[in-house]
Amino acid sequence: MVLTNTTCIKTRPFGVEAESMPTFAHICAICGAPARCLHYDVMSCIGCKSFFRRTIVLGKVYECIDRKKARCEINYENVRFCQFCRFEKCIRMGMKAELIQPNGKEEAEQLAVYSRKRTQSASWEDDDLPLIKIDAKKLIFHQNIYERLIENLCYLESKVVELRTSTLDPMDQAYLDLPDLLARHCQLADSHKYSRPTNWPLEFELPVPKHSKPIGKNWLLLDLMLTIDFCKCMPTFCELSFNDQIALCKRVLLTSARLTGAYYSYVEKSSTMYFPDGCMPLRFFSHETTKVEKEIFCASIEPIRRNAFTKEEYLFLKAIVLLNADCPLLSDEGQRTLEKGRKMYANAFLRYLQAKHGTLRGAGKFADALALIRSLYDDDEKHKGMHIMFEAKVTAMFGAPRPIALIDTIMIN
Repeated sequence: MVLTNTTCIKTRPFGVEAESMPTFAHICAICGAPARCLHYDVMSCIGCKSFFRRTIVLGKVYECIDRKKARCEINYENVRFCQFCRFEKCIRMGMKAELIQPNGKEEAEQLAVYSRKRTQSASWEDDDLPLIKIDAKKLIFHQNIYERLIENLCYLESKVVELRTSTLDPMDQAYLDLPDLLARHCQLADSHKYSRPTNWPLEFELPVPKHSKPIGKNWLLLDLMLTIDFCKCMPTFCELSFNDQIALCKRVLLTSARLTGAYYSYVEKSSTMYFPDGCMPLRFFSHETTKVEKEIFCASIEPIRRNAFTKEEYLFLKAIVLLNADCPLLSDEGQRTLEKGRKMYANAFLRYLQAKHGTLRGAGKFADALALIRSLYDDDEKHKGMHIMFEAKVTAMFGAPRPIALIDTIMIN
């Protein structure tokens, strides 16, 4: 049975073993006991869920065991909880009384009374409510964290878009390999130095005739490079050792670059991969397009279109994709760091969706997002195989391309 105030996490949505799935910490945020569900918007055990509900609907009032301290330890291993501090922690961790489903008229009336009194912030200390001496700032602490996360992601992405739609030519740096790009100055800080092209969209003769001169950018290279710079601005990524950064990038750069291409193609209302200069790779060789090419250049756009993901939702997806601890060459410390960071973004994403769409619909959209991530990961190897065949077509059409160190590292090595 599914309740509107409870979201249970029972699947392994990323297609990895349970011990490596970092999406949720399965412990109660209140007392530390084992937990499998979100109750009233917080991962919590049945005991703390029932305690929070009982306190609200019965209008209970508590006093702190240690009045001077008013911050007693709440641990499920303790024989006795301080009820005052337990309830305060429920509020502090984000439990929402408005998600309680009343059983009968009396409980509904009590919830209404509680809701009215909560809005009277100036008289909290005089009310006969359990919300005694709680700093209003604490009530929005988690909301502020999630708002800052998405604000930071949006700012970084704005710099990515500026460079992605600028005159920056990635082939000028084709000799730089992954370690070089990680060690160098972050290009996002230089986005203001480039102008916007005045001749976009370019005119392409489709399908491209043989022996014609190649035009347009190498979009795979540019998106891989910009993804590296995006990573370098994420606090969790910066905590990794240099070797762990290299290992992670080899695992996630292609996935993230494909997600970026798919999202902005969706924004342009294209059913196939479409780049800012008007380039549509699938149509270059439309007279001999393979099934795999159609899957790679089209399939990832459809779930984005179907779910109508917004920019903010796309950015949460991007952060979760990038902080993937399922990399065999990562150190144990690196895996723990990534699991912690990914859990933070995943929980923030779920809260964001549920606040926007409601508890059940938000959880459903979250599950759809995780399914998209899984499909992107699964298609990486298929994309690498297609890349080799696609490069052969390009060679036959334009001649042997210049060696590109980063693409060789990500797609071939």
